Amino acid sequence: MSQTQELILDPSIIPTELSELHSIEEDLVHLDTENIEQIFDNLKNLDNDMINYVKSCILHLSTQFRLKWGVFSEISKKLQINYFGDSRYPFSKYMSSIQKNEDVRAYDEVLSEDSPISAIINNDFSKLVEFSVDPKFSEAEVMNVISLPNLNLLDLSAYVGNLEIYQYLKLNGMEPTTNTMENAIIGGNLEICQICHDQIKTVTEAQIIAAIKCHRYEILQWFIDEFTPNVVYLSLSINSYSTLLFSYFIQKNGGVNSYIATNLLIDAYNTNNTSLLSYLIKNGADVNRKFGSEEETLLIRATRDNKSFVKLLIDSGANTEITNPNGLTPLLITAMTGNIEIARILIEGGANSNVTNSSGQNLIQIAENFGNTEYVQQFKKQQEYQICNIA
Repeated sequence: MSQTQELILDPSIIPTELSELHSIEEDLVHLDTENIEQIFDNLKNLDNDMINYVKSCILHLSTQFRLKWGVFSEISKKLQINYFGDSRYPFSKYMSSIQKNEDVRAYDEVLSEDSPISAIINNDFSKLVEFSVDPKFSEAEVMNVISLPNLNLLDLSAYVGNLEIYQYLKLNGMEPTTNTMENAIIGGNLEICQICHDQIKTVTEAQIIAAIKCHRYEILQWFIDEFTPNVVYLSLSINSYSTLLFSYFIQKNGGVNSYIATNLLIDAYNTNNTSLLSYLIKNGADVNRKFGSEEETLLIRATRDNKSFVKLLIDSGANTEITNPNGLTPLLITAMTGNIEIARILIEGGANSNVTNSSGQNLIQIAENFGNTEYVQQFKKQQEYQICNIA
């Protein structure tokens, strides 16, 4: 774990280069059952982004049969990895059966059997050539034997990442499809992705989503650099948040107060993504910036219905006395909406409870005008409590 330890033991460290994560995958490949507990100890110190990344590494490596049996068995049980629930990975249904039956024989069989599939998984080019020149060779039959009817050998080679085998199969008449590209993405094989893209000339939403869900950061970096600056918005829309992805995207597009990062700040609010909002704020985003035609700050927007965001924004230095174009502060808005819980957070954060609107009405009068009787009662109780404490 030497290369990885500094990174995964300190959850506050965010790599500036996404490629720094490769060492985690390499460490998992070389892991033995006797030092497996170290992985579990290290995971306790990780944030959710990194835990999900480690899980995706395990899914990827085990469905390529690159983990030792004992490591696969222990780690999948301990981390509650459900292979059947991750059917985008080749062999996931097969792995689900192995996992359920604790079947070491079936796990080893894939590597040891005399078949084109094992030749690809074992990166045995000469063995694959032997099979392919056999007149009895039937690719469809081979793929159905192990429940991979939606995959062909080219797709599998793209997933496993053997460029020599991939090129050989292409030269022998196999054509890449969007499914081939998607398997190269899920397998994390950038070079094959690029070669495949040169031929099929398309990047689909499904491919971007596959890269996000499988934490293929190097490929996402390529997407961001070459094709679609909106990849992060897709990430938001499918609730697969990645601080690493946001970090790279923002660095490429002018920093945390750029136009794009400002839009991300709004998206973080709209999708209730406290993780992204917190990341942007910690890295210098202006929490008092006004947005849109309404010229409102995030605190004013959050005051209407988002308690957790209000607290986060106040803790991050948001101005509690800032007004919207109608001259309303966040606290005045709570009197109109009747949200006493957010009012309390604002007051505890330093908001002036004696504030009035442009007509000179105070919080209680505004709340009464809007029929917010519970707000009035609770606010009066709070005032009495404060007076008693001062006395």
